[in-house]
Amino acid sequence: MSLVPAAERTASPEPGAEESCRVRGVVVRRVEQVSGSFLRLVFGPESPGDELPFPVLGADQWFRLFIPHGGAHDAELLPPWGGAAGWYLRWQRLPEESRAVIRNYTVRAIRGGEGPDWEFDVDFVLHRDAAGALEGIAARWAAGASPGDRAAVLGQGTIFTRLCDPCRVLAVCDETGLPGLEAILAGLPEGVTADVIAEVPTASDERSLPGAASVTWAPRDRGLGWEAALAAAVGRTGSDSVYAVGGNELALGARRMAREAGFDDERITFCSYWRAQRERRARR
Repeated sequence: MSLVPAAERTASPEPGAEESCRVRGVVVRRVEQVSGSFLRLVFGPESPGDELPFPVLGADQWFRLFIPHGGAHDAELLPPWGGAAGWYLRWQRLPEESRAVIRNYTVRAIRGGEGPDWEFDVDFVLHRDAAGALEGIAARWAAGASPGDRAAVLGQGTIFTRLCDPCRVLAVCDETGLPGLEAILAGLPEGVTADVIAEVPTASDERSLPGAASVTWAPRDRGLGWEAALAAAVGRTGSDSVYAVGGNELALGARRMAREAGFDDERITFCSYWRAQRERRARR
């Protein structure tokens, strides 16, 4: 499939992010294959004593990732070093032929955030075209990453919010929204229940999701998709709210279906991570 990244996520940085977040360097510590479509990079401090590059916010915490121009592992890393305020303008002023590539990612997990030996996980989706070649600069960079490779990050905020307590959430995602949803499930407070619908490329990408009351997998290699699963679930789960993240088609489509099922806008949280070219639908 051919992917066109969404320009920006809709959420705003958390209060205080401008003061507490800066563009900071990190290095790859480990590379782990999660499944056929998911690769996990574990990032750690660039130098001993470096602090965690963003405050620990929990849930689906997201950040800007800066990798070398063109995703080349032997290229200089040239991000817009400095504070969160004005980072994009600084990036625009860098030489176009060598400035860092920017992508948005979600933190899968953080360990040791209060100490000097912290690390955090980021899951990359390995999208492939019809011929099986990897698509996307960030995916190709991740697939070729080795311990010691440098990157930079800028913390942003979170998207998921609990709308009532106790609460039962119907969560819908594709593979790009799954890592963030896993982080949400891992930190659900007592009294909050989540039913999950997850569309993934293949059945081999299915996994245990601790914290979910129920999980409906929709692997595309079996001709399944999120739409039918959501249509079957939206009226029978007793959900108080709907949370939808992933491709533009999923985010907007799930919002529309939730509205048609009687959910008002204040009970729907949605976010588009990327947009697909038109032929993607035909390839399913």
